[in-house]
Amino acid sequence: MTDLPDDIDQLKAMLLELHQQNEAKDKLLAAKQEEVAELKTKIELLIEQLNLSKSKRFSSQSEKIPKGTFNEAEQQKSTAKSDDDKKKTGRKPFPKELEREVHKHELNAPYCDCCDEPLHQCGVETSEELKIIPQKVSVIRHERTKYACRQCEKTQTETKIITAPKPASMIPKSLGSADAFAAVVTAKYVDALPLYRQVDILNRSGIDISRATLANWCVQLGSKVQVIIDAMKSELLKEKLICADETTVQVLREEDKKAQSKSYMWVYRSGEFVNNPVVIYDYQASRRAECVQDFLGGYSGYLLSDGYSAYDKLEDVTQAACMAHVRRKFTDAQKASPSKKAGKPEKALNFISKLYGLEKKPKGLTQNLDTNYDKKKPNLF
Repeated sequence: MTDLPDDIDQLKAMLLELHQQNEAKDKLLAAKQEEVAELKTKIELLIEQLNLSKSKRFSSQSEKIPKGTFNEAEQQKSTAKSDDDKKKTGRKPFPKELEREVHKHELNAPYCDCCDEPLHQCGVETSEELKIIPQKVSVIRHERTKYACRQCEKTQTETKIITAPKPASMIPKSLGSADAFAAVVTAKYVDALPLYRQVDILNRSGIDISRATLANWCVQLGSKVQVIIDAMKSELLKEKLICADETTVQVLREEDKKAQSKSYMWVYRSGEFVNNPVVIYDYQASRRAECVQDFLGGYSGYLLSDGYSAYDKLEDVTQAACMAHVRRKFTDAQKASPSKKAGKPEKALNFISKLYGLEKKPKGLTQNLDTNYDKKKPNLF
């Protein structure tokens, strides 16, 4: 304090300089604090991304909510399940329409061990076991009888030969029968059995057939049933609700594309509660909006999807969100969160679980489905 000047103007100048220095320091401090806050946010985001990456790589992919997550918030007492709500457990019987091969088991000498008196039949104890017959391969031999006219043989210089026709084949001049076509297509597209494995199975039966031949069958049969697919699409576009999704698929030796590039399989299906459900798979080389526009062009109704932007290009369509995809986002947020306490993701998952429970109860019923909306309304709105 002894170094301060006595001149008032000099003191004012010093105070002004100190004030300016303090303002500069305050601005610098505010900038540093803002930078620290941004870095903290980035660190939290990176930690969440790391947790999510670890979860996807090392943890179970189950999306179940941990038991007891919301028990502390429940105010109503849990009620015992009724007998109708409890799922029946135990071994299910075989379908009645399956062929039964009865094996009877009887005693050779039905006499009593105690008194040696003959035993009489007092009932039958039954049990069933499954029998599987391996695929049987056989050959259909077509013998077409030829006919000629005796009178023409006597009077004409040339005799006309008439041959009895054989049933038409979906693929003319093919080695396969309708049964073979159905078996190959079902194994590939229903049972996901690749053609090269089917070739190995046939080779074990002594049938020398190439994978290219089976692939050619699939291609030609696909073109034959296109008229059925067109009819299914026509019926699908009449529905009030259509569900759509797309997934990647790798196609080898595709024209103008690398083998490592991605192609897409688009799937369109009708709603769950319809009399004649329709499911159509549409292969496309890309994920562009034109793919869905070409398929659903002219459709006006509700479209349930994962929210992909290509679906927004459709006109006269009311977009609806897929709850399974919505739930997945909250599940990822739950896995990424560094906190072990129940937070917003858990609350959202619990809400969706309750909604799923309401949806599950009326399944299998044919009427009074609208009454369930009154129960869902408080949850939704």
